[in-house]
This record gives sequence, structure tokens and C-alpha cells, in this order.
Amino acid sequence: MTRWSVAHRQAHMAAVHTLNDAGLPGDRRTDLGTLIRHAGLDTLADSEGERLFGIYYPPDEDHRAGMWINAAMPPAIQRHTVAHELGHHAFDHGMTCDTTLASLSDSPSTATLTESLAEAFAAWALMPRTALVRALATLNFSSGDLRPDDVYHVALLLGTTYKGTARHLGVTRIITPSQARILGRAVPGKIKKALDDPAAPLRRTDTDVWRVDLLAGAGDLTIHHGDRILLPATADQAAEALLAGEAVDFVHHSATAITLTARASLDRCDVPTPHELTLPGSDAIVTIRIESGPVRATSSPRNVTDAGHDDLDRILAEQEADRNARHHASPQEDTCA
Repeated sequence: MTRWSVAHRQAHMAAVHTLNDAGLPGDRRTDLGTLIRHAGLDTLADSEGERLFGIYYPPDEDHRAGMWINAAMPPAIQRHTVAHELGHHAFDHGMTCDTTLASLSDSPSTATLTESLAEAFAAWALMPRTALVRALATLNFSSGDLRPDDVYHVALLLGTTYKGTARHLGVTRIITPSQARILGRAVPGKIKKALDDPAAPLRRTDTDVWRVDLLAGAGDLTIHHGDRILLPATADQAAEALLAGEAVDFVHHSATAITLTARASLDRCDVPTPHELTLPGSDAIVTIRIESGPVRATSSPRNVTDAGHDDLDRILAEQEADRNARHHASPQEDTCA
């Protein structure tokens, strides 16, 4: 049995128990704020640590367990990092500084067992198999002929990364591992460009593109601050409702689409306000929530600098040496999928 097989077996059960204990359903987008509060973790998101995705701090005599998340990362990567640090907490790991995330890496075989467990936990916590199946069903996608843009839309609904979603579709055997590898090679930037309105002004490359008409079947969309929202060109009433609710900024109106930018309060304590709208030719209600960030504020844990720069450098050096040793010892080891 491979290391990743062991990690996924253990992490799957741990994630199921974590979701159940927090009272969360396992068939839709995971509310990470609820998981953090239920775990009693102090959490801080800022952009002071350029080398890091996140840090997990175990509890000690003076502090509760906590995590630090790099807020400079795109929202889906921040969500993955939060779930990854929750994995370290679920398995009672020591202090860990995460400079890479295996599901986003081209060489996941270099991950230690500790990192494999946290990565597998993140995947199962964010993408339970029932959530993936439900997302595919609500969007009328067939697992037998999934395209890259289908995977991208599933990732949008679940708030996950494209590469992580493609890989976990294979892990859960919804598609074959070979399909997962092929889909995982697609470039999300090209998918977003194809979905965007070519007549609209350029957007930041790290923002997601939400074609509401293609996602309306899901009924409930949680969109990140700054993302691009496209409505059909005739959906004036829907656009006006979002603008009146201060949920978007107007960008462009062309013959094919109304282009908007998602807008939310920067106060992470705010619960996103639901905005209900209907599209032309449909009576179905689509509920849109604009989220300012994946981490809602709790009391702050020890910050990056609280560990001391020497301690941080030492931990990073030790982890890098361990990864290098494992890579040279078994360079052909198995991957996540």
C-alpha cells in the first residue's frame, strides 16, 4: 500500500468525522468558518509571509491551537490552505510551516507522510465524494466526458482549486486516474479567457469568471470579492438588483453579456448577504453571496514573527532537507492520484 493510499484512507474518515461533528452537510460547499469555530482554532489571515502558504500552531500551555494563512494567495488556494492546516490539527501534528501544497505541485511525491495526511484531509474536507457528485448532477455534467471547463465550474461551486478538483475526481473514482491526469494539465487561465466576454476590459488574471447562466442550476453561488460575473445581455433586472444591493460594480455591457465585478465588505466578520435574482426565460431563483475572504476573523494566534525569524528559518530548513532526502531516496514514488 502506498503512502498516498494510507493518507487518503485515514484522512477520508477524519474529514467525515470533522464535518459530521461540526454539523455540516457533506454534499455542498464546505463552510470553513464553521469548521474553524468548531475546532476552537485561533486564525489570522494576512500577507506578511511571502515564503508561506500557511502555518499551523499546535496548542501549548499559553495558547490555543491556531493557524496563519497567507491572504495574498487567491481565495481558492486560501481555502485549500485553511483545510490543510485543519488537517494538521485533526492529526495532532506539531508546528508546521507550509511552503508548498502537494495538490498544487507538479511533484507531489516529495511530500512527507505528515504533509500527505494534511493534503488528503484538505481534499476530503473540501470535496466529499457526495459534493462532487451533486455538483456534477446540478450542472448536468456527465463524468464520462468531462471537459476542462466542466471541472472549472465544479471547482467554482465548491470553492476549490482547478488542479485539486481534477485530481480528487480521480481519487474518488468518479473519473479514472488517467482522465484526472489529462484534465489536470489544462490551464485555468485559458478556460477563464474562453468564458469571459472578449469585448469587456481586461481583468486580473487571478480572478475567477462566473457565467451565471451556466451555473444557475446550482441555485446558490458563493462568489469571491473581485471576481468577474457575467450575466446574459438581456438580464438587466438581475444586474440592477445586484447593483442596488451593492454586491457588484458595473464593468461593461455588450451585445452578448453584462459584465460585473463582485464586491463585498472587507470586514471578514460579515456574513455574506444573499441576493436573489432570476434570469430571462427562467422562473428559477439564483442566490448569489459575495464573500470577502475564506477566513472569518477569530482571535489572532501567534503571528509569523512570534515564532522568531531564527525559529522560522530553522523549521523551513529542516522541512526542506527532509523533502530533499525523501526525493533522492525514492524519486519515482507514487503521486496523489
